Amino acid sequence: MAQSPGVVELPQLRTGGKIKHSRRGRQRAVVLILIHIVIVAHFMQWYIQGRTITPVEPSEAMQTLEQGKINAGFVLFAAAILATLIFGRFFCGWACHIVAVQDLATWMLKKAGIRPKPFRSRLLILVPLVAAIYMFVWPSVARLILGADPPDWVAHFTTSSFWKTFPGPFISVLTLIVCGPLIVYLLGNKGFCTYACPYGGFFGPADSLAPLRIRVNDACDGRGHCTGVCTSNVRVHEEVRNYRAVVHPGCMKCLDCVDVCPNNALSVGWGKPAVAISRRGAARSKPEYDFSWAEEIAMAAIFLCCLYIFRGLYEAIPFLLSLGLSGVCAFLFITLARMAYVRNIRLHQFQLRRNGRIAPAGATFLGFMAMLVAFLTHSTVVQFATHEGARLLEKTERAYQASQRAGSGAIDEMARQSAAYLEFARRIGFFSSANLEAKIGFLHSYLGNHAQAEWHLREAIRLKDDHDGARKALAEMYLAQGQPDSAFDELLAALREAPEARDIAPMLGDLSLKLGRSGAALEVMQAALRHDPHHADVRLSMGMLMAHSGDMQGGLRELRHVVDELPKSARARFSLGIVLAETKDLPGAIAAWEAAVGLDAHFADARVMLGRARLMQREPAAALAQLDEARKLRPAHPETLYWWSQAVAAAGLLEERLRELAGKPDSADDLYALTFLHLARGDEPAARQAFIRAKALNAALIPPFAN
Repeated sequence: MAQSPGVVELPQLRTGGKIKHSRRGRQRAVVLILIHIVIVAHFMQWYIQGRTITPVEPSEAMQTLEQGKINAGFVLFAAAILATLIFGRFFCGWACHIVAVQDLATWMLKKAGIRPKPFRSRLLILVPLVAAIYMFVWPSVARLILGADPPDWVAHFTTSSFWKTFPGPFISVLTLIVCGPLIVYLLGNKGFCTYACPYGGFFGPADSLAPLRIRVNDACDGRGHCTGVCTSNVRVHEEVRNYRAVVHPGCMKCLDCVDVCPNNALSVGWGKPAVAISRRGAARSKPEYDFSWAEEIAMAAIFLCCLYIFRGLYEAIPFLLSLGLSGVCAFLFITLARMAYVRNIRLHQFQLRRNGRIAPAGATFLGFMAMLVAFLTHSTVVQFATHEGARLLEKTERAYQASQRAGSGAIDEMARQSAAYLEFARRIGFFSSANLEAKIGFLHSYLGNHAQAEWHLREAIRLKDDHDGARKALAEMYLAQGQPDSAFDELLAALREAPEARDIAPMLGDLSLKLGRSGAALEVMQAALRHDPHHADVRLSMGMLMAHSGDMQGGLRELRHVVDELPKSARARFSLGIVLAETKDLPGAIAAWEAAVGLDAHFADARVMLGRARLMQREPAAALAQLDEARKLRPAHPETLYWWSQAVAAAGLLEERLRELAGKPDSADDLYALTFLHLARGDEPAARQAFIRAKALNAALIPPFAN
């Protein structure tokens, strides 16, 4: 009779008497309860005082690797990996809150008379490692491929947004249910650890290098009590028989096996790590896996499809939960498939098919799977529309940034297609989300549908009051409509509600100077710095605002603070140069701008300022070298072309450059540059003629004339 998935008999077990109860389980329960008490205390301290240590959660290490912010989660993760390299996976077994949830689920299921059975897969066991590489390695690799500089490393051990990176109550409860009782029931004890946990993707390989392991002496008589109590689904009696130690990377050092051994044959001791123990000649009495290769490949395909469906669904399901849900679905669908070709099949205590006939429990299971298929199909359509809309939105933004020209037929058509996909996803979905509303609002704003844009952007803010992207889009729309005060209010609210937001502070600083409202802007920026003292955007903007408001020394102090903390920031050097120039320290400004160009050769603004400074120092050749590069970077930028033409004239190359560009009549950029050269020569009629020809090729060009 064929077995149902997840049913694995323990080979060559001679239990030889009742297995005694392990005392280690109670000890681990006490330790894990204490850890949860500390977690609650951490939350309460933040809730009462408003600021606390950054979350002590391994996933926070992603922020360190991507943004350079060294936080408590990164330190914990690094320390846990180092400890595992020496002591093995004790952290997993004795300190992980998800392990605690799974152990509690196992205990509750056993109290209900349900003993979770192991689930053994060749391919799905690779999920944790692949997920770990994707989360913690791939971002750095992608940055290297793109040629981007690594982030500046800064300490970031306190925060006032403790809950910012965690899901809301509904998703938190769903995560506990899926990663606890559901996965344990379907995939066995430590099912999430084995088939989903990305942290285990690092802990498993690190464990194989650890010299501290569970080892055996000659008193072992192979009764198998150790395997009977192992909650990590390790065949302990086989491991010690074949290798004289437990070498399986799934062993989490719970030590139940050591405690229940009737002969005290097991102990924790030093010796060869698993990688140094030869595996040759080790006999197994039964195949280790439960599925054929065809079933394995089918489960892997189902897992990947479900991962596409679940990840980020309705902007709600996080990556870790989507991994767990995908593993559950892979199990359920292979069970469904087996009902078609296995005459007798069970799902634990439920008989699904008996002698080729569908049992009552099987009919219920089929009904449930029909609903699941319907939900997944609907969710696939929602996800496809969302992703396709987002892809077209990104393409629209890139095209617009390249041309800086609204009203282009091709770009407008992409924007309309993007909006159609996103509005379709919104219309058929069970829920909307702040990000979806914000994207639709941004697209309507670009297309000039301001009333619709404002409605969707306000809806995004209603769903998520700290959605800085929606407020920024509103501010940009108000500016385009000639409502700078409304734009200022939105930027002020954005930085107040989301003090960690990027790109808001520079816009707020510039606008506050134009409106004479620097006091309100400075107050909000100071509050944002109290939230995150390492927020470079805010500190830079505050320094510039202080300097432009008359507090030159205060502004310089803030800017030098950022330069010291972020020595690789070209923007920080550029901003410092601006303020130094305003204090008449031209050599200091030039040094700052040269440092900015050295850090970022494509920093056109820094090259323009360097060129202007060199002109002031009567160094036209050096000025032209910088402005030639700036013109290559921004060939249709009026300010760049103005100073470039002045440098050309100062270097005595005006006639030469005029002849050179006059021979390129089909290039809008060259004709536009020719316009500025004629103006530098004092020939406005020729300049106007060149501009008319350039404008015919690029309608977005701005006339450089006084009237």
